[in-house]
Amino acid sequence: SNTKFEAVTEVYPLNEDDTEYSMSSETYTFTKVVGSQHFSFALDHNGDVWSTGVNSHGQLCLGDTTSRDRFHQVQIPESDKDTEQRSFSSKARIVDIALGEKHTLLLREDGVLWGCGWNQFGQILPIKGDNVLSPSKIMIDAPDNNDETSATDDRPINHEVVTQIAAGRGQSYFLTESGHIYASGTNFHGQLCLGHKNEMSLPSLVAGVDKYLSEGSDFSLLDEGVKVKHIAAGRSSLYVLLSDGQMLSCGKNIHGQLGLGVVDRDVDTPTVMDVAKATRVFSSSSSFGAFFVNEDATIYRVGFGFGARENWRPTPVSRWSLST
Repeated sequence: SNTKFEAVTEVYPLNEDDTEYSMSSETYTFTKVVGSQHFSFALDHNGDVWSTGVNSHGQLCLGDTTSRDRFHQVQIPESDKDTEQRSFSSKARIVDIALGEKHTLLLREDGVLWGCGWNQFGQILPIKGDNVLSPSKIMIDAPDNNDETSATDDRPINHEVVTQIAAGRGQSYFLTESGHIYASGTNFHGQLCLGHKNEMSLPSLVAGVDKYLSEGSDFSLLDEGVKVKHIAAGRSSLYVLLSDGQMLSCGKNIHGQLGLGVVDRDVDTPTVMDVAKATRVFSSSSSFGAFFVNEDATIYRVGFGFGARENWRPTPVSRWSLST
């Protein structure tokens, strides 16, 4: 292909009253760009968020369903405390973005979380079916036996502080400061890892991960300091990377994307993958597979579409390498 990359020269920021857009030729420094099938988000160095592309379900978080062909700045809601203490340039600083097939998750640096877009399965808010056109806050209730709170969080003490987010086709995943994983949305293939296939319109604790970490006749992984390091979502699957390099997975497995050595079997509980000493995991809401990087910087692949039709176990990618 002769297609060339072109610089982004036109963006549409909000004015200082957050009321309207105007084209700007000012140079913005973007620190992260995230893409789904037909829409994209960008994060700039100020923590401001920009979106462009198809907007059929409000997934651009711009308050409507009109598609865009240039990046427009997303208005992030603020609490009264934010309005009093933060200037326009630094308010509501976003640090991470996760894109589903048609929905968006936005994570602020203090663990506050918003979502917008397609909400058919309750992957954003409990009222299923209605599209969410503007960023709406997602609150996660902590387990009854967890009364830990964050010193920086003045919300009700039963709300978790989110540290990582991931999104599949129609489901959302949240890793919290307390080390718990929560999941919501569609669960047709058991991809919420809850031990059943019922869809969930409220973030539900993935207790199977906690159980795996706490099991052991003498000492558990939890006793040894092992915790969840990272989460990633495929189209209908979840990947959980532990701090000791182990990997857990669940969900759809018709392409062997769970890395269990078998296919044609959905898995609805977190299951140990055949991966050793992993350090990173990558997937996306349109993917039937995943990539892993281990401690010697070797890349592994699993699932559909990576060379061979099926890779039922993680297989090294021989043509690629990463420098340490």
